[in-house]
Amino acid sequence: EADARLGFLTAKAAEACRVMMANPGMRVGVSILVNMKKNGVLFVNECLLLSLKLPAVNWSYCVGFQRDISKEVPLHALLSAATSDSAYSALVSSRGAALDARRSTLLGVGGENVVRCLHE
Repeated sequence: EADARLGFLTAKAAEACRVMMANPGMRVGVSILVNMKKNGVLFVNECLLLSLKLPAVNWSYCVGFQRDISKEVPLHALLSAATSDSAYSALVSSRGAALDARRSTLLGVGGENVVRCLHE
């Protein structure tokens, strides 16, 4: 059962990236996953996906910015939500304000510095 839930989360992350790559105007997507620290401890990982184009060759690619959100979303809550699209979507939606703030950091004033740094 744990493998099925982890597989569900991985599929959701891949889907978020595919949707962004197929929709060039969609700059930032989100995925919430389980990850493991070097010491073997599992944690809840929020990954913001930024869709960009490499100017020199006009290739699209995604960059993920990860953050440990275990204090805000306990591991058991994420695994419980990893049973259906609606439960997972509700969990992601519940992170709305925090995600909006992080999106603003990436794309708002000064956000162009993130993109410039990635292309250097």
